[in-house]
Amino acid sequence: MFDVYYCCLLLGLDGERYGRAEDLEAEEFTKVYPEAYRGQAEIIAGLLVDAELRRQEIQPEDRDSIEAEMVRLLDLKSSTRLSAEGDRLLNLYAAIGFEKLDGAIPSPDNLEDFLVAYHRIWNANV
Repeated sequence: MFDVYYCCLLLGLDGERYGRAEDLEAEEFTKVYPEAYRGQAEIIAGLLVDAELRRQEIQPEDRDSIEAEMVRLLDLKSSTRLSAEGDRLLNLYAAIGFEKLDGAIPSPDNLEDFLVAYHRIWNANV
C-alpha cells in the first residue's frame, strides 16, 4: 500500500498542490515508513520542503523564509523526519495525487500498464 501512497505523493509534490483535508482517511495511515522506505525519510522530507518553497514562491536567496519553512515542516527526532504539520501536508499532497490517478487510470491489470498510465499523467502534470 505504501508504494501506491508514494506514487500519489510524488504527483502531488510535483504539481505543488494540496488535496482536500476531508478526502483524508480519519485513521492515520502510518506513523513510520515501511522498511523499504526508511532510508528515504530525508529524501521525502526534502521533497516536501522543496515543494512548499516552490508552491509559496520562496526564492533561494530568502534564507529567513527557507529556515522558517524548514522549522515548520521538519522534526529530525521523528522517524519520518517531519513535524506533525509536515506529516499533515505530506498527506494532503498525496491526496491530490490520488485524485489525479483515480480520475485518470482505470484499475490496471499489471504493473506495466500502470507505469505507462502513470508516466502519461506525470507528463500532463507539468
